[in-house]
Amino acid sequence: MSKKGSYQNINGLLLLDKPAGISSNQALQKVKKIFNAKKAGHTGSLDPIATGMLPICFGETTKVAHFLLNNDKGYLVTAKFGVSTTTGDREGEILETKSTSTLSQEIIINALESFKGRYDQTAPLYSALKYEGRPLYYYARKGIEVPRKTRTVEIYSIKFESFESDILRFHVMCSKGTYIRSLVEDVAKKIDSVAHIQELRRTHFAWFKEDDMSSLENVENDNNKTLDDKLLPSDEVLKEYDSVYLDKDSANDIKYGRRVSFDSIPSTKIVRIYDEKDELIAIGEVVEEENYLQPKRVFIKD
Repeated sequence: MSKKGSYQNINGLLLLDKPAGISSNQALQKVKKIFNAKKAGHTGSLDPIATGMLPICFGETTKVAHFLLNNDKGYLVTAKFGVSTTTGDREGEILETKSTSTLSQEIIINALESFKGRYDQTAPLYSALKYEGRPLYYYARKGIEVPRKTRTVEIYSIKFESFESDILRFHVMCSKGTYIRSLVEDVAKKIDSVAHIQELRRTHFAWFKEDDMSSLENVENDNNKTLDDKLLPSDEVLKEYDSVYLDKDSANDIKYGRRVSFDSIPSTKIVRIYDEKDELIAIGEVVEEENYLQPKRVFIKD
């Protein structure tokens, strides 16, 4: 692969450590330019103030990007108590201030612990959830109040790290759709306080961990070979699904979008389909009632 010249047909997944100060789309465009990639997209957007794991899919891997969206995420959260803002983070205007003189480490830890499990969470005013076709932040910027949906999210673990000078740091593992800004505000409300996010870092996404990430600086400075080495295959996005291996004739049918008979029943309804060369050729769906395998996404070879 060359950094210069015509666009390249690149396939794979890059786990970018997004820096603060740029949007997820800006990070995507920078990386796409570095790789001279013909096609790329990101999944699981991060706010401009946030850092950490931003999965960027290239080429055929974009066909499986949505499979990541349903997975759990982990964050390191830094929140300031005693001040609430319009956006729920440090970039918003101050809404309210409260004394934090009665807060203690014990009170904070108990509040955090109380949010373990499932709870109903209301989306922040400044979010991309839509109301009548427009994102909520559109109305928020105009000062228009609109109904906000409440949805059930799950906090798998929440680990206190420190509370000093009104600054709380904690780690959280949560389900998809969890708004950390809302979580911080809800924790504060639980103890009759207010708070907002100062820093947010995504440390986990699905089964990927912090050590799997590549910084934007390293990607910019690496040579061609090292850039290739940073890309993970599409299989890595689909690790939670069973694998099915087909003979040449059946694999060819799948490649052309035709369903094939299938006797063995995997444990997952969605499966990874490999050809006789053990190459991933498609994502398929098992239709048990009729004993066949239906391709859902077929990968095109360069």
